[in-house]
Amino acid sequence: MRPTFPILALLLALPLLGNSGCDADDDDDDAGVCENEDRAVPYEAGMEIDGDEGALSLSLDAAVPDPPDLGDNDWTLTVSEAAGGAKAGCVLTATPWMVDHGHGSNEPVSAATDAAGGTLLEELDLIMPGYWTIAVEAVCDDGTEDRFQFDFCVEG
Repeated sequence: MRPTFPILALLLALPLLGNSGCDADDDDDDAGVCENEDRAVPYEAGMEIDGDEGALSLSLDAAVPDPPDLGDNDWTLTVSEAAGGAKAGCVLTATPWMVDHGHGSNEPVSAATDAAGGTLLEELDLIMPGYWTIAVEAVCDDGTEDRFQFDFCVEG
């Protein structure tokens, strides 16, 4: 005869184990997850931020979906020199990070700028509702480098 007690105990414990860790279903109602979030900056098409090094500025010209939301996001960005004027010859790499949960999403997303300093970052995946920082690093072929950070809250 096989021992059934350990198997039965394991089956009874499974529902308890399934509700631990970082799970998109942690809250029964994700609506309002951003209601009291004061670290996030409201999205606005054309919002511009200066780089940490002061060499470049970055404009988030458009986001699909608008505002950034759960799932794949496509961002149209323009890189400019701090003194003004488009900055061609740069590669932008965006890395989403969920600060409160200590994890990112999938692989970082990269794209090169065109002659007008513009680029499209596709499939920037925000995998769950909550506060996200999206670090964007610009590395240009003339040696110029700068870093930017967008802070958004995603309702889902």
